Amino acid sequence: MSQLVWFRNDLRTHDNPALSTALETNTPVSAVYVEVSQQHAASPHQRALKMHVLRELNRELAELGVTLQICSVGTFQEAAQAVVRLATHHNCAGIYANRDCGVHEYQRDQYVSDHFSGNVSFYGIDTVQPLGSITTGQGTMFKVFTPFKRAWLSRWNESLVQPIRPTSQLRPIAPSADVEDFTLNQLTQLPEVDVWLNPEQSLQDFVQLGASQYDKLRDFPAIEGTSKLSPHLAIGAISIQSCVRSLLQGRSVADLNDGESVWLSELIWRDFYRHLMFAYPDISKNRAFQPYTDLIHWDNHEEHFQAWCQGKTGFPIVDAAMRCLNSTGWMHNRLRMVVASFLCKDLMIDWRWGERYFMSVLIDGDFASNNGGWQWAASAGADAAPYFRIFNPIRQSQRFDVHGEFIRTWIPELRELPDKAIHEPHAWFEKNQLTANYCPPIIDRSKSKDKVLTAFAHAKEKSVS
Repeated sequence: MSQLVWFRNDLRTHDNPALSTALETNTPVSAVYVEVSQQHAASPHQRALKMHVLRELNRELAELGVTLQICSVGTFQEAAQAVVRLATHHNCAGIYANRDCGVHEYQRDQYVSDHFSGNVSFYGIDTVQPLGSITTGQGTMFKVFTPFKRAWLSRWNESLVQPIRPTSQLRPIAPSADVEDFTLNQLTQLPEVDVWLNPEQSLQDFVQLGASQYDKLRDFPAIEGTSKLSPHLAIGAISIQSCVRSLLQGRSVADLNDGESVWLSELIWRDFYRHLMFAYPDISKNRAFQPYTDLIHWDNHEEHFQAWCQGKTGFPIVDAAMRCLNSTGWMHNRLRMVVASFLCKDLMIDWRWGERYFMSVLIDGDFASNNGGWQWAASAGADAAPYFRIFNPIRQSQRFDVHGEFIRTWIPELRELPDKAIHEPHAWFEKNQLTANYCPPIIDRSKSKDKVLTAFAHAKEKSVS
């Protein structure tokens, strides 16, 4: 008898209870990764990163005596069927996997449990605190982050992030040539992502050199002030446990400085969105956490949406952020809030349009965090920004890209403008009687605020009538 390890968004050998438990059976172990092309499909940049990580995983598994196989399907249902067929064909005694959050993922896993005749074991490793373990005094999920964080910290203990290192009595084997061929063939068609390789080194560098200043530098897109670990967390090249473990290094939470404490809060936000999705599965189904916001009448102007996607809105910080995203698959977190607010509350376009577009291009596309972020920006989610809070892209630009360094990097049309002019270039062009070579603003923002406030107010009225 043998065992089958099913890899999903956990593409690593360390901190992987499914793999470690299968190896502890001291029976032959094989592994499979099923690429799903339709549901929550990865962006080209994320797929490229996955291919690099799968090549490394293939080599690491071979050292443990485990053969990796890759197959491609269209849907989660087909993925479940493929895993059951594979395990049955190889007469496997058990299937081992680490859980994902999300209703479609749960249905996929339930199918495997229902249709495989052997043992099926799922493990929770994608959050620090186990899903469902952080609840109010009434046993319900928190709807606001701050009390969730307090409860998270009150339940903290070091055992939650103890490293899981696989041990194997199997003889090392040669890496799978099929995996090597598959990944290399894919990489010839995908964008370069070399800058994102070596996640463990990136984690150690940030913890040692960047975390202590995180609170001071994280909002400035022209500065390397964030960890940039989210692409690795999204595909499981590193675990959330390893991030917390590396940050603390045996210290208590109380020993962290301000920068380190703020970064820990960001990691807890990641847990928060996953716990929310677990407790309220409807938000996996294209629905808002705040039901009344589904009654909002969005403009959904297609030309405005395309201008936003292409970075041609006429608002420099928005356009620079979108051009950076389209080119690299990456966007700074401050800018994600700016462009999301602009789409929903200036252009009056449904947040779901932005959510889908981000997932189609982000190298760190993560369903729970992306959904939570978009609902927050649109004032539709748990602990979301109040609906009357509307980011002013010009003020955001003046505050967080003071000298226009980020804007100049991505909008060459504006490189020669003075620092103060670069945030409102059209006013400067007009004042100096110059012909602008940069797209004009697609909306008049002085009129957008009243429109969005009215739309939210009407939706609230409908919800109680």
